[in-house]
Amino acid sequence: MSILAPDTRAASVVWVVGLAATVACVVGFADVAHAARTLRTEGSALVIATDGAEPLRLELGCGAVSVLESGNAAYVACGRDGYVVVSLAPTPTVVTRSRAEGDVLGFFLVDGEVWVRLARPEARPLGQVRSDSGGAPVVMAPMTRANDAKPEVKEGKVVEIAPGKAIVSLGKNHGVDVSDTMALFARVPALMGPGGGVMRVETLAVGIVTVVADDRAEVALGSNEEVPVGTLAAKTRESPTASLLRPPRTGGHFEVGLGLRPLIPIGTGGFGVVAALSVGYRFQLPIALSFEAIPLAFGFGAEDGVSAIHGGFIGGLSFDGEFFEVGLGLGYVQSADTDVSGFAFAQTARLGPRDGLNVLVKNSFVYRESKFGYGGTSASFFIPLTSRLQLVLQGEGAPDHGFGDLGLRIRAFGNGRHGSWYFTPLVGGGALSGRDDVECAKTDTATGTAFVSTCKKRSTYAGPTVGLTVEWRP
Repeated sequence: MSILAPDTRAASVVWVVGLAATVACVVGFADVAHAARTLRTEGSALVIATDGAEPLRLELGCGAVSVLESGNAAYVACGRDGYVVVSLAPTPTVVTRSRAEGDVLGFFLVDGEVWVRLARPEARPLGQVRSDSGGAPVVMAPMTRANDAKPEVKEGKVVEIAPGKAIVSLGKNHGVDVSDTMALFARVPALMGPGGGVMRVETLAVGIVTVVADDRAEVALGSNEEVPVGTLAAKTRESPTASLLRPPRTGGHFEVGLGLRPLIPIGTGGFGVVAALSVGYRFQLPIALSFEAIPLAFGFGAEDGVSAIHGGFIGGLSFDGEFFEVGLGLGYVQSADTDVSGFAFAQTARLGPRDGLNVLVKNSFVYRESKFGYGGTSASFFIPLTSRLQLVLQGEGAPDHGFGDLGLRIRAFGNGRHGSWYFTPLVGGGALSGRDDVECAKTDTATGTAFVSTCKKRSTYAGPTVGLTVEWRP
């Protein structure tokens, strides 16, 4: 029996009906929003289902156990592998991959802020452990030796670096073995908007463990890879980042190069040599400066006494990207053949990583008597064979000289950065030409009288070359 007055009961009915309508609207709206996009985990992937479209499967690289959607972000728990944050708009993209202080079981919201649910190992005295068995006998698992189970791997740091390797503060005591893959990374803030507060993992390199001690491990890095002391380290299932065809760009160092190619002319009994010298600096920014003594070529013949001399210099500035380079240069060229002497303008173009698979082309033009003339073209093709060896095919052609070589570029010391030395033995052939004033006999066509005069004589010296190029990055 109700004790409410009639008016009060009527008001209550109206209030209940209004509340039911409000709840229905909210639930209906939620159902519509839920139907528009649903998220679920399947193995190592996040599946995003949208009405009217095929489900999108985004591989996460971890054992996904649960997911929380908040705003335009999805927070995926991956257990002992940590967590992954995915930006859902405009295209689903992994923006953060990180570990936490324990196994990540899931996420939930508190006043609009994302919280993470963790499971961490805990130790207590046996007498303080509460029993949930109600006094019933407890069946104990068979005992195992401590060494039979490896402890859980935790994060460490890079404590020492050397060319091509990094020493980390993780070892056998942390479950690290030879041939494990080790990620070297840094954590930086990720801008996820209000309520984000997450860190983004920036992987610097992933290497292979080659030597392990109790609390130290040596990690081998790829060509041109380097990480600073203090970089975070942890075991990973990611593939090593070392690349034979496209190692990363290096910067912040000088480069010095010297090349010599002796030439033995065939049939003239003379001698020739083609030399090259270069000094440059590659900035951390994609900019490079260079100064080159473009082929210093000299040759002479024992029989005719005609010499061939060519030399010059070019200073250049280039955009030095990781996968291509373009640049311009200015300089001066002097040759025994006056047709190719004067101020020079040069072009440089490279396609492919500098220490990987690439082709490098250079053109030069000579300004003389108020017009430009062709100065020459050189091309080099580098084919990586191993992390330390590159096959080199190169050649150069100009009006007064030319050569072609086959070589093997060897990185003898260093990892491609500071302190690295490269040696390139070369075999091939070349040719030099020159034009000198020589005495010659002439006849006066009017009188038939013979006399001695000065003539221009051109000679070409060609033959095999055997050379060596040395590069140093101090």
